[in-house]
Amino acid sequence: MSLGLLIQETLGQGSLSKKKEANACVLTFNSNESILLIISLINGKMRTLKINALYRLIDWINNRENKDSTIPKLPLNTESLASNPWLSGFLEGDGSFSVRASMPNKNIN
Repeated sequence: MSLGLLIQETLGQGSLSKKKEANACVLTFNSNESILLIISLINGKMRTLKINALYRLIDWINNRENKDSTIPKLPLNTESLASNPWLSGFLEGDGSFSVRASMPNKNIN
C-alpha cells in the first residue's frame, strides 16, 4: 500500500492520483475542512525549510475574508529524531510538501 493511500484512508479526505511515468503519487486536498486538518496535523512538526510552504498556506488562510480565528505559525521541530521521528525521515527525504492555491473559474459556461 502506498503512503499516499494510507494517509488518504486514515484521514478520510483527499484524492489520490498516480503520476505518469514516475514512481510517485499525488495526494490532493481541496476542501477547506481537509486543508485545515492537514495544517493542524503538521504545524509544529516539520524539521526542514519546507516549513516555508506551510507558512505560506497559513498566511493565505489567515488573510482570507470571513475567518473565525488565526492559525499560529509554529516553529521548526528541533526535538531529537530518536525521541520524535514523526514522518520526517521518509516524507522530507524522498517526498515533498507543496501548496498550490487556485481560484475557481467563475466564467465557466
